[in-house]
Amino acid sequence: MITEQIDLLFSIDPDAKEYIVERGAIVHIGVAGPNLTKTVAKVVPIVDIGIPRGATTKYLEHRQDGITIYLSKNLAVKGPIRIFLDTLWRLKKLSVEMKLN
Repeated sequence: MITEQIDLLFSIDPDAKEYIVERGAIVHIGVAGPNLTKTVAKVVPIVDIGIPRGATTKYLEHRQDGITIYLSKNLAVKGPIRIFLDTLWRLKKLSVEMKLN
């Protein structure tokens, strides 16, 4: 289950870290289905709890502060990656912010 290690700067907000640890301390950052506009397909990164399918072949693995993060090889990341917790009333959802090439 060990994959290539990645050396990117990850930032995990404290409330997101607590949320992730409570749910097993493993997250993955992948690509949502393409959102097509008139001429351009836009890549939309998503973050979710758990080990992704194809973890050993389609993702890079990074460990930070007791959390394992799988990053899709399909994402051409430029700069830091921030994982944070979106809340709306009682609903909580992880979100990710990053710059893509």
